[in-house]
Amino acid sequence: MAEIEEKVRDIERLITLDIGGRGIIQPLYESALSLQGGYPSLLAASKIKEQLSENQCAMITTGFLVPPLFIQETDGPIGALSLAQGFDQFCGANSLIVAERETLPVLRGVAYAAGLNVVKPEDVKKGKHAIALVEFPTRRERVEERAREIMEEYNPAIIISVEKAGANEARIYHNMKGYDISEHASKVESLLEEARKRGVPSIGIGDGGNEIGMGKIKEIVKKVVPYGAKCLCGCEKGIAADFETDILVTATVSNWGAHAIMAALSLLTEKVLLHSPEIENKMLSEAAREGAIDAMSGYASGDCDGISLATHLSILQIMREIISR
Repeated sequence: MAEIEEKVRDIERLITLDIGGRGIIQPLYESALSLQGGYPSLLAASKIKEQLSENQCAMITTGFLVPPLFIQETDGPIGALSLAQGFDQFCGANSLIVAERETLPVLRGVAYAAGLNVVKPEDVKKGKHAIALVEFPTRRERVEERAREIMEEYNPAIIISVEKAGANEARIYHNMKGYDISEHASKVESLLEEARKRGVPSIGIGDGGNEIGMGKIKEIVKKVVPYGAKCLCGCEKGIAADFETDILVTATVSNWGAHAIMAALSLLTEKVLLHSPEIENKMLSEAAREGAIDAMSGYASGDCDGISLATHLSILQIMREIISR
């Protein structure tokens, strides 16, 4: 286990490099590391290994629509499909991915790029190498009822949130610039609350403090993230997300956090579950083809969080070399 922890340490050093110069990832990561008493990606991988088996499904939530046109960004869908294809390789488990309506075409394209089939939700446990896509409401009406319906129908073994906009203490959703985007964010906290009631473990992955799961370290978010404590929308509660997942993984780019979990699971299972840079290239390119944009530039270029596509491929290659050495 000591050798695995050493490799995970190196992976987490990699995924927390402040390449974009935002100046927030180190305090967020150090807080998550200290609070949880272990390497977050390894804690998440261990929980997945414990919970997930062939005849079960994983539930993954993602989706962050970028103003002013509220278009899906490239961060999130790639990480969600990184997990889904890894779960398929790990034990043959399929995944149900829950997101906003606008995000579903991007997820479909990225799934095909990852080599997975997209099936009807009712068929998600029947086929192999498959995912299903489910829209979740952006309006507050009936979200609790819809959450119960989904949990009862699919009974997931675990629920994971990747770069998913999370509400603050006033139930307002914000972008990183401090503005209210509540009208365009699916209210999946109700889904995670229902999972909690049923004893289903949850994992959150984020990079900026306004994502589901960041409630675990929200006081640090308020201190170090711009608009963390006070936003620009009038609620004056800041952008810090309030919902706390059982395990929190922080990274410079949320996609990288998902990749790190797959790398750690690879080490625990002695299987290479993390996809190749070639697949990453296909996923990012297909996301852009379906209209997903780099949240920093606004271009549908295949870049992500202001970091070039080539850099993302290099991060994948380094991770795979670490787990293979």
